[in-house]
Amino acid sequence: MSLRKYDGALGLLNAVLELDPNHSEAYRQRASVLRHRCRHKEAESDYNKFLELKPGTASVEKELAQLLQAQNALESAYTQSDAGEFSKVLEYVNKIVLVFSPGCLKAKLLNAKALLALKDYSNVISETGIILKEDEDNLDALLLHGRAYYYLADHDVANMHYQKGLRLDPEHSERKKAYFGFKKLLKKSILCTTYNFISGCVRLWLNLEEARRQSIAVQKHSTYMKNLLMLWHREVKLNF
Repeated sequence: MSLRKYDGALGLLNAVLELDPNHSEAYRQRASVLRHRCRHKEAESDYNKFLELKPGTASVEKELAQLLQAQNALESAYTQSDAGEFSKVLEYVNKIVLVFSPGCLKAKLLNAKALLALKDYSNVISETGIILKEDEDNLDALLLHGRAYYYLADHDVANMHYQKGLRLDPEHSERKKAYFGFKKLLKKSILCTTYNFISGCVRLWLNLEEARRQSIAVQKHSTYMKNLLMLWHREVKLNF
């Protein structure tokens, strides 16, 4: 379900609960949508409201337990990210959070950041690409998408994503820093490539000169040996 459809569903459920504040099923459905979107506190409140109206409903108690598990796992993932334990971040996000809250944007972005830190650039592009299909103007996803393309040396695509992020939010300090840092690194990369090309040409020229010099030396040596053999042959004939 797209973000717009979720927003539309929430709008309808909000309208139902305005008309009937004791509509238990509306609380349950709204809690399910909120849980999917990783709005855990609001979802927990709706589940509890449902259980006030219909206490002891095992299926809802199970959903609430899953919600709390996803919430705790997301908090643990942030803690592991701050500690630099990015493999553990992936475990918490993929094995727990996105199982019970599959539409959790925060978890998806955290997952992409962990993949970037682990230098898994292809999967960063894949994960952020999914986010951008749902929300093409997501600034965090654009930034991560651009960085992954930069590290894969696809500078044109990286530049396109950085520029789009800046157009959407020109004053965002992190994106400005990332963009101008990218431009600086790109300039250095071009200079380095140019230097390496020139250095390679110089080395090639020196090698060719050395080969030419050795060829001349061999040719001179060959001429000398030829003349020496001719003199020897002449001496032999005279002696006979």
